[in-house]
Order: sequence, then structure tokens, then C-alpha cells
Amino acid sequence: MSRRQAAPSVRTKGRILIVDDEEAIRDSLSTLLDLEGYESQTAEDAAEGLLALHSESFDLVLLDLMLPDRSGLEVVEEIRKTDSGIPILMLTAYGSVENAVRAIKGGANDFLTKPWNNDKLLLEIEKSIWQHRLEVENTELRDALRRTSSFANLIGKSEVMRRVFELVAQVAKSRSTV
Repeated sequence: MSRRQAAPSVRTKGRILIVDDEEAIRDSLSTLLDLEGYESQTAEDAAEGLLALHSESFDLVLLDLMLPDRSGLEVVEEIRKTDSGIPILMLTAYGSVENAVRAIKGGANDFLTKPWNNDKLLLEIEKSIWQHRLEVENTELRDALRRTSSFANLIGKSEVMRRVFELVAQVAKSRSTV
């Protein structure tokens, strides 16, 4: 189950949590994001990052693979226990294919190496936040549709009508047009 999506303020594109043990990296990312219209918050280790995630809402997490108190992969696993939807982008100076595969399989949305390309990073952040917001909106709309369109107003108890209701229920779950 995903926690409530962060509601960006009027002046920001979204809230981003930066979890990295290197102060220069945190400052650099924070400055870049602030200049691009995002609101950022930083954490220097896994414990501080998880505490921030449990007490506040964010639209995305930028997470280092190697943290002093835990592996970034463990942090991804911990985040996914409480929030299955928040986008997580892993950043690392140790960019191997093995680490990338482990990160993606563990629940990260993408894996980027340090030093990063600012344009590529910003594009990935924007895409990830946009996609997550669409997924949340889609879920909310489906829930609203389920609440408003039930079979309560349809009359029919015969075997034929029960089959029609079953068919309608099956088709309603698919994306196909009927």
C-alpha cells in the first residue's frame, strides 16, 4: 500500500529526499533541484532518511547505494515495506551491472552513476514523479468508478442476468474496449 502522495506546494515541482553520506553530493543535488523548482531535503544516512520518510511526504527519493549505517539496497527494501509506489532513484559511484540489476530487482526505479549528467538526472526525476502521479490518479479514479458504478441499480435475478453481471464484472477489470 502506498503512502499518501506528497502535495507539492504551488511554487515547487515536487518534494525530493536526498539520502547520501557525502555532504558535497547532498549540497550539489539540493542546489540543482532547488534551482529547477523542486523542494529538497537531505539525510546523511539510512536512519535519518527513513525517519524523514516516515514523518513527511515526498514525491521521490534519491538514494546512495553505499551508506555508512546500511546498504542502499536494504533501505530500498525497507521503504517498499511501507510505500510501494514512491519513486526511488539509486545513485552510486560503484556502477556495475550487478549492482544495477540488484537495485532494480529490489524495488528501485532506476540506477544512475556518479558523476551524473544533470540533464539526464532531471529528466529521470521529472519522468518518475509524473509517472507516479499518473498511477496514483489512475488508482483514485478506478476506486471512484467502482464506488459509483455497481450493479445495485440493475434488476435481474435470473440465471441469464447473473451471467451478464459476471461478464460485465470480468470486462470491467480489463483495459479493452467493449
